[in-house]
Amino acid sequence: MNVGITKCGTSEYFADAIVIFCFAVLPGEQVEVKVEEGSESVILPCKTTPDLAEDTTVEWTHSDPELMVAQRYSGRTSMKTDALETGDLSLNLTNLQLSDSATYTCSIRKHGQELSRSDVQLQVKGQLYNQRTLNS
Repeated sequence: MNVGITKCGTSEYFADAIVIFCFAVLPGEQVEVKVEEGSESVILPCKTTPDLAEDTTVEWTHSDPELMVAQRYSGRTSMKTDALETGDLSLNLTNLQLSDSATYTCSIRKHGQELSRSDVQLQVKGQLYNQRTLNS
């Protein structure tokens, strides 16, 4: 049986808002993030060593390439401006929708070679799910 760790915390991506997030880390498993539909934002965690070289690139991708359309996420994503210095490459996704539920992959590359990657399973829960949970 795997023993997991649930981590919760806050992140100040915006001066006027504090984002609360929780994720579970299981040995040998991907990170799972759960949030309610309509939530203002969620953090998809991706961390590495600090002080990455400036020619390092970070790419977030969606498990279904056909759904990874720039317009769908336009104006809804951001990263910290000091991400390469701090190693916090987490993605902030705003205005959550049920269709955002998927596996997202954070890939770190240098000169085209993948240095590391991590998967984040995002589960956006809708109103129907919440009613069933409350009635159980």
